[in-house]
Amino acid sequence: MKNEKLFMIVTYPIIIIVALVAFIFLATPIVLYSFPHIHKFFIASTFAITPHAEMNLTAEGLAGRTFYITVGSSTVFVWHLVPSKDPSADNPDEYDRILANDTYKIVVFFHSPERDQKKFTSFCRVLMDRKEQDIQLISFDYKGFGNAAGDTTVSGAVEDTRTVYNWLRRRSPHTEIHFWAHGLGGSIAAAALEALLEDGQEVKSIVLETPYPNTTALLKSKFFVVKMYDAILPSSFFSTSLNILDLNFNMGRTMASTDVPTLVLSGEADEEATSNARDVVRTIRRHRDFIFHIEWRCRKVTRWPGQQASESELNQIIRGFHSATDIFWAP
Repeated sequence: MKNEKLFMIVTYPIIIIVALVAFIFLATPIVLYSFPHIHKFFIASTFAITPHAEMNLTAEGLAGRTFYITVGSSTVFVWHLVPSKDPSADNPDEYDRILANDTYKIVVFFHSPERDQKKFTSFCRVLMDRKEQDIQLISFDYKGFGNAAGDTTVSGAVEDTRTVYNWLRRRSPHTEIHFWAHGLGGSIAAAALEALLEDGQEVKSIVLETPYPNTTALLKSKFFVVKMYDAILPSSFFSTSLNILDLNFNMGRTMASTDVPTLVLSGEADEEATSNARDVVRTIRRHRDFIFHIEWRCRKVTRWPGQQASESELNQIIRGFHSATDIFWAP
């Protein structure tokens, strides 16, 4: 009798725990599939991001301005950073003239949608602090981020990019425009690039820093449970939910259909990021004739982009790409 009671005391909790784990294992994909908006909290955490219109760029060591562009239903919050080498870099009244100066190539930066553009201040500082650099940087928040109202979606981000691109073209019709994107921002840049090329517009080159091939890859890198389910469930399981939300960014597929010189950067110390970058490169190479791939090798990968390589390393990487394409913006 005592043995039976002991057996029950030991066995019942184990059975309950196993049953609970099994229930969670089976119920989780059903919940994720039935309530696709759960995905959005992990892809575009706009609920955790506060407005920052009053940010002082000068205090951050940056020369530039912030402003809104409104076209129809699209309102975009923009940073315009000017080259520090320009004699009027400290005079906001001269920024329109600087923008129209086609000797300063324009780089449009696409931040990763897990954060807003304010989190990439260090990247902007590294890029713009080089005294010999002949570029001006345009960065903006997608719908739902920072000071930009609305909901973050693929189509919304493409609309925002069109708004910014057309605004730039009206004020600087002959200046070269290049794209630089970080993380899943690369998928946004790729979708926007495809749309602009279909419109007959031109983008001279694109840099993809630690890109993800698609939104599912981002979720897999952040959550082991997604990686586990992705291995056993149909490949369309997550993409179906993401399509419902219009959040299914697909970098490789989109980039494979374009013919713009492309540089892919990844950190050697981050194996998963490097693996994702290689997936992007393999997909592009299978479908088009030209891609220039440099792997970003460094001793340490820190939290924010722009801190992953020293200024000299960054210059060397960009100049290598410039030499290979003969059109890139680095001197």
